[in-house]
Formats: sequence, structure tokens, C-alpha cells
Amino acid sequence: MNILLAFDKFKGSLTAGEACRIAGEAVRAEWPEATISEAPLTDGGEGFCPILTEAAKGRVERVSVSDPLQRPIDATVGWVEADQLPLTARARLGCVEGQLIAVIEMASASGLPILAQSERDPWKTTTLGTGELMRHAVEEGADLILLGVGGSATNDCGAGLLEALGARFFDCEGNLIAGITPENFDRVAEVDFSDVLELPPVVVASDVQSPLLGEFGATRVFGPQKGLLEVDRMEASYERMARRIATGSPLGEEVVWEKVLSPGMGAAGGISFALSATAEVRIEPGFALVSDWMGIDQKLVDADWVLTGEGRLDRSSLSGKGPVALLREAVVANARVGVFAGGLEKGVPEELSKELGGCDCVELSRPGWTLEKSVSETKSRLAEELSLWAIKRKASTE
Repeated sequence: MNILLAFDKFKGSLTAGEACRIAGEAVRAEWPEATISEAPLTDGGEGFCPILTEAAKGRVERVSVSDPLQRPIDATVGWVEADQLPLTARARLGCVEGQLIAVIEMASASGLPILAQSERDPWKTTTLGTGELMRHAVEEGADLILLGVGGSATNDCGAGLLEALGARFFDCEGNLIAGITPENFDRVAEVDFSDVLELPPVVVASDVQSPLLGEFGATRVFGPQKGLLEVDRMEASYERMARRIATGSPLGEEVVWEKVLSPGMGAAGGISFALSATAEVRIEPGFALVSDWMGIDQKLVDADWVLTGEGRLDRSSLSGKGPVALLREAVVANARVGVFAGGLEKGVPEELSKELGGCDCVELSRPGWTLEKSVSETKSRLAEELSLWAIKRKASTE
């Protein structure tokens, strides 16, 4: 029996790698005859850099940069040789043998979990640290930058990132505005790109399809999730900043401004839009890219069972997030499937099972538990449920 364990993170409890390890230990203890492989999942957020770098036998470097509130923080850059990647991953990235890839995880420098609940205010946060990671990658010789943009604390239209790369922001009197955040967007009259660092090709890993502006854009959809108040005021200020960036771009205002409605430009507070004003940028679906990188397609061919999980399985999961996207591919490959989630939204397990033609859906949280209790018990509950699953499935094969 071949079993693939491919878990995403359980936010606040377990990384994807930890979840896979715990599940693996539990299944092996009860079913030692089974052949088990592990493939941690990531959607471009927390864990993106270490998971991909480790899978490609690269190295992770820690770099001192600025956090979302411009305080010092150590963030990560992964260094990977293109030769170590499957051909499908190279093709998706557009890289060739001999090239050096820098894997950057926005969440490590500009992520929401960095901030205390009371500090979460997109008027005050910046992507400066992510830009500093990119600058470091360029200065160290990266031929291509792979940027995962999940889990950001920011809605700054990528202005902080541009500042880190050398852009300068001036008010109507020609005074330099340093430390750009949405709080001072309305003072900006000009964005000067003349000293911006030249970037290699950039691939952004993101499953978010939102445009930059409008009802389904960065501010209105994701701003409130990051603690944003005064959404209408932010949208107006944000649109003005986007126009200033487009006007200053060496690529031409019309060329850049057309991108505001492009799918994916609203991810991570508009960072892809800012990058597209100065570099060659391509957005790739996060799960598809990670799947190619990790060789998950081949693992699915060999799997009899595919087990996955995450902190919460809800209706948004059905839109194509990593675990559900994996389950759909697994069923096509004729594997049986199961999902273990911290919480299950009512009706979603039934809908998913119907779509897949059957799916073991297990909730780790107990009725009446608080969120804090559920989070603290995730590790033990995951091990317990995987042990029970292995006992039951082993018995059914004997």
C-alpha cells in the first residue's frame, strides 16, 4: 500500500513539514508494511521558502531586513540551482540549467503573523522588507526570483518594495518622502524610478485572481482581513498611488495602467503591480508551481491513498487551494483520498465527498472547543486521528 502524505500548514499550530512528519509517524506505527512518502504543501505563504528550498537541495540564508512596521527582523532567502528542479518546474519558471534561483517568501518579512493583533493596520504597514530581500537576491547574483506572496500584512500597492529597490517618492514641493506607507500616499506627487535596481525575471506564486482595484480588488477583498478600517478612503488613496506608480514607470503609463484589471494584481496588497512597473513579471498558480517543483504528479501516479489537511476546510478551500487541488488531482490519478482539518465548515465535507466520489473528512477539533483549545490540541489530535485511520484501513486490507 502506497500512501502519500501531503499536508498544508495548520495556522498557529503546525508547519506543513511538521504536519507531514507527525502524520507519517502515526501511520508507520500502526501500519509498518505501508510505503509512505511525504510532500509538504505551500500556497506561497508561510513555509514557502524552506519547503521549496529543501526539496531542491538548496540552502536557506537569513537576512536582516525591515518588518511590516519597519523594525529589524531576520527573514529568509532560499538559493536553488535550476539543475536540481524537475523539467516541468523549469519549464513553468522559464529557467534553464546553470541558473541560480532565489526563493523569497514575502510572509517572512512582511507577513501578518509577524504583527500582534493590535499592530495590524494596513495604513501603517509596508513591503519594504520584501523589497530588501529582493535587493539582496539581485546583489548576490540571482538569475531569477521566485516570490511567494501569501500571508502578507500589507496593502501598500508595493510602494515599500519599490522604495527598497531605489524608487523615490516626492511631494508637490519636491521634498523626499521616506518610509512610504499608505498613511502618506496622499502627499505623493511623483514617483522617480531613475535609480531603481534592475531586476532579473520575477515569477510570483499566487492563487489569488483579484485585480488591483474595484469591488474584487486588493483593498476591498483583503484589506479588512488585515485589520483595515476606512476601506473607501483607502481605495481612493490606493488608486491615486497606483496612478503615480504607473506615471513614473519607465515602461510607460499606459502599459502599466492596463495591468490594474489583470487577474492576480490584487494579491498581497498589489505587490505584483508594483513589480510589473519595473521588471518582467509572471504570475503562476501557487499549487501548480509547487506541484511541479515537488514532483507531486509522479507521486500521485504511485499512490493508493492521498491524505492531506490544513487548519480549516471551508468553502474558500473549494476554490482551488492546495489541499483540495491536490485531492482533485489524486482522484484523477485513481487514488483514494482523505482530508484532516482543524475545523470543517458545515456542508463542505459532504460537497467535497460528492464531487470526488468519496473522501474521508476528519475534523480535529471537538464540539465546544474554543479556537485556542483547538489550536493547542492540533498536534495530538492529528496523531490520534491518523493512528485510527491507519488501524481501520489496514484492517480493511487484511
